[in-house]
Amino acid sequence: MITAPSEGLVMPHAATVTTVDEYIGGFPPEVAARLEEVRQLIRSVVPAVRETISYKMPTFTLDGRPLVHMAGWKNHIGLYPLPPMDDELAAAVAPYRSAKNAMNLPHAVALPRELLARVIGVLVERQGTSERGPRGTSPTRAITTILSRGCRSGVPTPRLRTDADG
Repeated sequence: MITAPSEGLVMPHAATVTTVDEYIGGFPPEVAARLEEVRQLIRSVVPAVRETISYKMPTFTLDGRPLVHMAGWKNHIGLYPLPPMDDELAAAVAPYRSAKNAMNLPHAVALPRELLARVIGVLVERQGTSERGPRGTSPTRAITTILSRGCRSGVPTPRLRTDADG
């Protein structure tokens, strides 16, 4: 999907940025679009999330505490940290795991939007917040809503199958 530069971080000026917009804006357009897509997915799952730069990368906070970090790299987007997961979710995340607590989203493949939404939902639940999703729903319901309608970025997502679908 994306041809990345041959060395290191795609954005060499990460140390000088102060906003998530600046961070994303420092990438080539194709990578910036992927970073923005991940950003919008996080914001759709957790509408009350706040953004800052921490550890030289975008950090999404909830209730004043870090929820997840995002970083652009040569060949992938990294999300840190991963929460403890049930066996089913851990198995789904396994192909994207680069370390115990990191998820790599390769530029060469489509973003696993449903999986990302599930991981973000678990992060919210693990943080012990009463965060509400779209229309006052729980994070789990917010994930279902996002997957059935698509993220606010305008990129369509597959419909989430339910037990009622048979």
